[in-house]
Amino acid sequence: MKLKNMVLLSLMLALFLGNAILVSAEVEKAQYGYAYVTKTSDLKTPYLIKQNSGEQASNLVGDVEGRRTLVSWCENNIGNRITEKRQYSTADPVYMSYTKSETGSVRLSVSTALLTFQSTGTFGYWSPDYITYY
Repeated sequence: MKLKNMVLLSLMLALFLGNAILVSAEVEKAQYGYAYVTKTSDLKTPYLIKQNSGEQASNLVGDVEGRRTLVSWCENNIGNRITEKRQYSTADPVYMSYTKSETGSVRLSVSTALLTFQSTGTFGYWSPDYITYY
């Protein structure tokens, strides 16, 4: 009887620890906007923690006012750009490959493209890791 209780307790503990490990590795994602991006003021999101090395960063764009062109990229906690810059003008997913190996704090930056002079409203969801849904 004692052995049966020990085995049962061990299985429950293993299940609990396995779930705790899976939950802690969940990819972080967040919403941004509705915000206006101007020539003199970029949109900067709060920092999220990158969980999986080697994956692209995701910007799931919900809207771009007037189909104007915006540019997004990610930067680390000291302000250095760590992904490629990607241009877009529609509500589609934008994926940015990392140019430097990164783990830790990452934030999304959104700016107007070189020839976009009007302030532009936008919103969406983003993650420092690869996501396909909100």
